[in-house]
Amino acid sequence: LIRAMRIIVSEIPHAHLFLVGVDSGDGSLRGITNEINILGLEDHITWLGLRNDVPAILSACDIGVLSSSSEGLPLALLEYGVAGLAVVVTDVGECGAVLDNGQNGIIVPPSSPPAMAEGILRLLKNSRLRESYGQKIKKWVGEKYASNLVISQLDKIYQQILLIQ
Repeated sequence: LIRAMRIIVSEIPHAHLFLVGVDSGDGSLRGITNEINILGLEDHITWLGLRNDVPAILSACDIGVLSSSSEGLPLALLEYGVAGLAVVVTDVGECGAVLDNGQNGIIVPPSSPPAMAEGILRLLKNSRLRESYGQKIKKWVGEKYASNLVISQLDKIYQQILLIQ
């Protein structure tokens, strides 16, 4: 994502990336910070750290990005959906399912800064597409991943297990 940002800024100089999350203590934050400095992106990327006001942060954003190399079902992607943010995600874990195989957002290969940049630029340059994807993912997440639905599904699983025993 950091390398993609270099490409993005060359086309949209006012673009800015907010990074939210906990410092895992494994040195990855230091690596990210070094990469930001090497690429001269200090004025375009802000590390916010661990936050408790994610909905407020998302409401200030135009798009959501998930650039993982591996995932399960990422909570961040569901949060983007609840916020109605158009998204660009890597094709890992359940990201494709949350995006209904690309119907609700842009899916790119992992570890491909050019593809990531292309997807982000496509959304940044096209407000209609952003709005359309934002509405679609919000509806999809509400229909497929709402807490009451998940609880109901879990309840059915537990009931089946209890009947078997």
